[in-house]
Amino acid sequence: MPSRIRSGYRRRLLDWLADGGGTVSASAQSVGLHLPHASSELKQLREDGWVASDREEGSKGAVQRLTEVGWKRLQEDDIARLQAIDLSDMPPGAIGCVLARDGAHLLLAYAQSPSSALITLPNRPFTQPDADDDISTGNQGGDMKWVWAVRRDAPQHWVDVTAMKSLSGAPEKIDPSRIEGWDEPLQAWVILRVQLLERGRKMALSVGSWIQANPQDRWPKLPASSIGGDWELGTAAPAPTPVRPSAAIAAVIEERITQGLLMRIAGEGAWVLGDLDMLGRGQSPWPLEALTGWIFRAHTRLDSEEIERRRSWLRAELVGRAPDQRRTSRQQATWNRFASAWPIGKWRSKDPGSEAAWDLRGLDEGARISLIEWALDSTPTKVVIQWPSGIELARTLCERVLAHPNLRLLIMNDKPPSASPLILRTAPEGLPSSRLQLPSGISLPVQLSSGSPPPLRLPDIAVPAKHEDIAEVAESLTTLGVILPESLPSRPPADLDDSIRISCLLFPEGDGEWANNCEGLAPLAAWIASPREERWSRWLRVSSRLDEVWLALLSPSDIPSPELVEIASTIEDDEWAQNAGEVLSRRLIEHPDLLLDLHPLTTGKVNPWLASVGLVAAPRLEDDYARVITAWAWPAWLESPTHGFSEVLPALVILEQRGLVAADWKSELGGGKFPSDGPIGVWSELMALKSASIQDGEFAMRVVKTIPMSWWSPWASEILQLLLREKKWLRYLLKEDIPWAAMVLRSSDESHSIPGVERQFQQCPDDLLLTIEVHRERFEKNPTAGSEHLLDLIDALEAVANGRPPPLGRRHRNAGWLAQPLALWPHFEIDEWIDGDVRIGARLFARISGYHSGLKTSQQSRLD
Repeated sequence: MPSRIRSGYRRRLLDWLADGGGTVSASAQSVGLHLPHASSELKQLREDGWVASDREEGSKGAVQRLTEVGWKRLQEDDIARLQAIDLSDMPPGAIGCVLARDGAHLLLAYAQSPSSALITLPNRPFTQPDADDDISTGNQGGDMKWVWAVRRDAPQHWVDVTAMKSLSGAPEKIDPSRIEGWDEPLQAWVILRVQLLERGRKMALSVGSWIQANPQDRWPKLPASSIGGDWELGTAAPAPTPVRPSAAIAAVIEERITQGLLMRIAGEGAWVLGDLDMLGRGQSPWPLEALTGWIFRAHTRLDSEEIERRRSWLRAELVGRAPDQRRTSRQQATWNRFASAWPIGKWRSKDPGSEAAWDLRGLDEGARISLIEWALDSTPTKVVIQWPSGIELARTLCERVLAHPNLRLLIMNDKPPSASPLILRTAPEGLPSSRLQLPSGISLPVQLSSGSPPPLRLPDIAVPAKHEDIAEVAESLTTLGVILPESLPSRPPADLDDSIRISCLLFPEGDGEWANNCEGLAPLAAWIASPREERWSRWLRVSSRLDEVWLALLSPSDIPSPELVEIASTIEDDEWAQNAGEVLSRRLIEHPDLLLDLHPLTTGKVNPWLASVGLVAAPRLEDDYARVITAWAWPAWLESPTHGFSEVLPALVILEQRGLVAADWKSELGGGKFPSDGPIGVWSELMALKSASIQDGEFAMRVVKTIPMSWWSPWASEILQLLLREKKWLRYLLKEDIPWAAMVLRSSDESHSIPGVERQFQQCPDDLLLTIEVHRERFEKNPTAGSEHLLDLIDALEAVANGRPPPLGRRHRNAGWLAQPLALWPHFEIDEWIDGDVRIGARLFARISGYHSGLKTSQQSRLD
């Protein structure tokens, strides 16, 4: 039958030893006994076999610990106290009860084990309201207060309350689907030893008091030393209350991963001195001001004047001296000591910023102390120090550092001085749990914050020079295994190119928060990472710091019309300007009143690019609007007729038909008024040919390079034959993506209008195969888009000449059918039309064959 321990002092000693043991003097101080009394009682416990010492009796500093017998006796006392509680009287809503109390120390029993080492207790018992009473005696009123208690290091004691026997551990949960679940479930309670977090808190809990659960919105306050600081160490779980230490912390941590986590948590907005590999932050330049303290330590026998001369010389030496200036013997002696004390690095004399970092590894003792003292005295914020592993930290220095008001955290391996206000240690559960020892000596359980994510280690891949490079950079990073974390850094990395690489991985969806964080220091990274809906507003802010090539990421449709006109009129990117023209043209067609905002009378200037857009939109507007546009746009565009010429000229044809432009507009553009190698000059010369042929290869080359492909398609056969004559033109053909099968294989019944002239298509010449097949071998050795188009044309002509179906094409699998009689064409499904070059697919869809009888005789011509 379990029985209580009758002696209060004996039980108090056993209860204290349950946390792990200690010396005789420590036990006497902890339980409030005089040293002789405690020593005598412990001697009796050793003789009874309840306690054992790690040294011979009488040895100074011997640690006393509970034996297995002592543990069992203490557990019997626990059960005896639990037996005295009538669990059947447990009121609904209660979760546990008080078994014993000795000042700030309580023995508690719970129906379920609390989820955290930090426990809330009510300041008075929880009772069941009496339904017959007019006044409730329950704890439902608003005057209930809550206090924090901390589970001590003693193990949990699980008890089968039905048999009142100790269990070896927490009972397993039984699956009701298994046969074991058919038995009556085990009634197990857990007994815990706890200590009030603050000894002075008043509470009316006594033995037998029932404890209720704490409402989630009524967490008690933490001790003053754990709140009110300027940084967050973690949370006091289970409450979401942040722990913000108001004094410096001495962290006694050996595990490297925990040290690194603490450096990152405490290093937010602070100067950090330690192993920077754990911090993941780059080395800041060494501060020249730290040399003052170091040189005094390096030359202890010199007078102050000589020390100042050497310090001034050394500063000048590090900043940069004349190469022909030789050192004196005294200067060389100082330099030798300096070189052995400080690692090689940059030195600078200016504010290093709010998050500077220096590596203490590699420094000698004098340099290390000088740097620490300078940092503590000079920082604009707080300082975090991680003392190098394997190097002894002198107690006097440790005390001096911990007492400094600018210290936030000192990470060390040794036992800190007893005067340390706050001491952090790892918890038995491991990360992220820890214990923060308060000035009272009681430890507060803390769940460490996750801290800032470690900086990404990105490969040194060249950053994009233009928007087309973004995808390539992102693909290279992904191939090398780079994966972005869920939470990005709150600021750009020290290497600003890394911020650009991160942005490439975010493109094209982007990340607005990351872009905002980068905008000040890394405008290109901010621009690449901007979501589409934020691009225009960001362009207004960062465009002055970016090259114009990056405007390509901004869609013209996202820019207001007046600003779109201004940008497109000056940009050198013709493709972007053309897209902008299409956007503005659609806007004019949908909202003609936009002309009021863009009219020269409103803007005060005439813009050739805007004129081109207006002329393109005019044919799709009512006459009133079209006439207004044409009146100012035509003469404005005529001053610089290059903007959008391929869209403007067809529009002018329509405007002439509607009587909105005079019929002599072609003559105003012709007559050699514009450069012969420019688009208007080439168009004018081509228009003058009408039905004549192109005879000059140089002119044929200008045609192909300068004006739209559809305009010169009626001359395609003769242009091809001309360009095959010389190597320089042939090399051009190999590079250009020209669908020759669609251009050459036309019916003579087709007519084609280029702006200003009507022209019948030529049928494919009978001898074209003879002209181009001699180049087959060269085409096959140079597999480019141009050569594949030419090979498809050769195969098509050979197949029809030999009277056989065409082989599969390279640029379009059915390109060869354009040379076959229409009666022989198979039925093409939609996916067969689009299986390749869309320009060839369009000819197949139109079902217009370029076959004529002369193509079949080309084989005979080859034999002759």
